[in-house]
Amino acid sequence: MTQAEDGLPFPQRYWAILTIVLGIVMAVIDGAIANVALPTIAQDLHASPSFSVWIVNGYQLAITISLLPLASLGEIIGYRRV
Repeated sequence: MTQAEDGLPFPQRYWAILTIVLGIVMAVIDGAIANVALPTIAQDLHASPSFSVWIVNGYQLAITISLLPLASLGEIIGYRRV
């Protein structure tokens, strides 16, 4: 088994790259689903077109804002326990 000069060994490195790629893909799909559902959400809430854009923006802001505290919690407690 070959050891990389720094970082993870090669089999684990590929799994780490795959995990990052899957996370990015899931984030893009999540935003796309929210945008596809936007007309139905806006109709149910009787929202104007300008306000309906803020519905998706608020959703994506909530997801983004939660990333830093959860990453910090993972560093403190440990990623396996989180």
